[in-house]
Amino acid sequence: MVEDDPEDAIDREALRALEAVLGEERMAGFVGEYIVAAGTLHDDLRRAWAVRDWDAACRPAHNLVSNAGNFGAHRVAAVADRAQKALRLHDAQAVEEALAPLEDATATASAELRRLYPRA
Repeated sequence: MVEDDPEDAIDREALRALEAVLGEERMAGFVGEYIVAAGTLHDDLRRAWAVRDWDAACRPAHNLVSNAGNFGAHRVAAVADRAQKALRLHDAQAVEEALAPLEDATATASAELRRLYPRA
């Protein structure tokens, strides 16, 4: 399920707060690093889940929660947290139910960050 409004994918206040600390130039680089890391973490989660390595899948889910939160990608953080909790409980159905929404949320948030920070 893709979000209705891509602009809702990112909390602008969280971005402004982060940019106030980092500065505009460093922020663009930091956003670029997040986009790459989010894709990598999602791929790592999928690969680990494909072989049902519960612990290995939990690590990227956990990192997605914290990384997304830093950028105001609250939907990514929430769905990754759902996946993380399901992995800890060994609830395969809940993990499966979280994967597609996590992929959608990650793609939507990354696209919106690219729009907001074209130099990222």
